[in-house]
Amino acid sequence: MMRITFATAFLILAACGTAVASGDGEATRVGIVPFGYSGSDARWVSDKLYDSLKDIFEDSPEYSFISDGDLEDAFEDLGFNPSDFEYGVPPDFVADAGVALGADMILYGNIAPSGEEFQVLWNVSIPASGNTIKAAPVMVQKNTDPVRALAGSMVNELSELV
Repeated sequence: MMRITFATAFLILAACGTAVASGDGEATRVGIVPFGYSGSDARWVSDKLYDSLKDIFEDSPEYSFISDGDLEDAFEDLGFNPSDFEYGVPPDFVADAGVALGADMILYGNIAPSGEEFQVLWNVSIPASGNTIKAAPVMVQKNTDPVRALAGSMVNELSELV
């Protein structure tokens, strides 16, 4: 009985691991929805965070970055206007767009002012399973270096979250 339990647990863990992996040695297909924001300063943080994440994913052999044009087309096909990214995106649209794009994961969230800093609420959608993982909120200053550092820590945290 113990062997059956162990074997079942192993198979479940293996199946969960393949939900994110795109195949033997293939790069993980990842997309980024521009983070929702309110106000010009939060927009600046959103834009810098998007650019920094994009640079990391494009430069990494582990990831295959889904272009913003393809992502916007997928959202438009679902009836969501990409100009409304400013307000944030409902999770069901993210998952559906991810499935249409063959994405392994999609990052999205919101940026909100909080005193002198900005709170970054971010999520990882796993389209194949329909799951959304909510990361812990993070605070960041409106400055290029801290936003770049945040992007790097987010990418590093992906392996722990997924």
